Amino acid sequence: MKYFLFTIIILLLKFNLLFSSNLSLYPVKTGNKYGFINQNGKIIIQPIYEAATEFVNGYAIIKLSGKYGYIDERGDLVINTIFDDAWGFKEGLALIKKDGMYGYINEKGEFIISPKYSDAYDFSEGLALVKEDLFFGYINKSGKNITAFEFEDAGNFFDGLAKVRKDGLYGYINKEGKVAIPFKFQEGWDFSEGLAVVKLNDKYGYINKSGQFVIEAEFEDAWNFSEDMGVVKMDGKFGFIDRKGNIVIKNSYEEAKSFSEGKALIKQNGVYGYINKKGNVVIKPQFEGAGNFINGFAAVKIDGKYGYIDHSGKMVIKNKFDYASDFDKNGIAKVYVMNNFGYIDVTGNFIWEPSN
Repeated sequence: MKYFLFTIIILLLKFNLLFSSNLSLYPVKTGNKYGFINQNGKIIIQPIYEAATEFVNGYAIIKLSGKYGYIDERGDLVINTIFDDAWGFKEGLALIKKDGMYGYINEKGEFIISPKYSDAYDFSEGLALVKEDLFFGYINKSGKNITAFEFEDAGNFFDGLAKVRKDGLYGYINKEGKVAIPFKFQEGWDFSEGLAVVKLNDKYGYINKSGQFVIEAEFEDAWNFSEDMGVVKMDGKFGFIDRKGNIVIKNSYEEAKSFSEGKALIKQNGVYGYINKKGNVVIKPQFEGAGNFINGFAAVKIDGKYGYIDHSGKMVIKNKFDYASDFDKNGIAKVYVMNNFGYIDVTGNFIWEPSN
């Protein structure tokens, strides 16, 4: 009897481990139905759905009979398919659409904020951006209004502040709904690494969370900082500045993207390559298209097809895909061949062949 109970306990532990939140499942399409595979390409949840998304925080959105609901990693339907549209859970709540209006549910599928908004976005830092008629405002997780519906445009909260537009100009509010940075900018970006890009007098610069310019508005264009470097445009060319506004990589590129894993994508003479933080070309411009390095690889395009390079610039997965996405932390990437998608591992082998 003790041995039997011990065996049952071990099996239950293995079962819980198998279906822990660390399990990675990927949606696949077979015929006109969607199911899920694991990172070895084994079908874990049978293809019975009209549509399916990736799992986020333990739940995937699926579609049956034209309506959306949620399943868990066991494939159990945990929230019925009753929604016109649905999004992933963020901060414990999910944005849904029902009868043409937007609201929020909890992980039990209960309406926490009834569908009554003409537009809405995910919760961020405890607040959500929602729209009534023509204007935006913010609510908390109880559905209480934190601001009036008075903004023509707005964004999510980042670093405790959100960009908002009123009377044609952008400013920033805090989480109490009070104006933290006055409305005076032609454009405003979300805060990132403590700074935000703003446009004033047709030039771009960077402000801190007090609204003070730490890098004056003198650029033709600018992007948020990443890895302590910002992309800016001067005299029609792109370069990079540090957090003090010093030009650390001369503006000499037709295009430039933010640094990722120590390298930045740049464009010269119509083709793409990569530089390091000293501005040295480390991978010669030669690609028709390219992406940032993510998890050790970058997708690049040669002769109309995508493949992958490593940090040395070596083509480690042959260019044979019509489109290629980034590798995830498990070493799996979604790729497309003739509008059909499949998945490959870091050796370039398919764990799931593209299919209709």
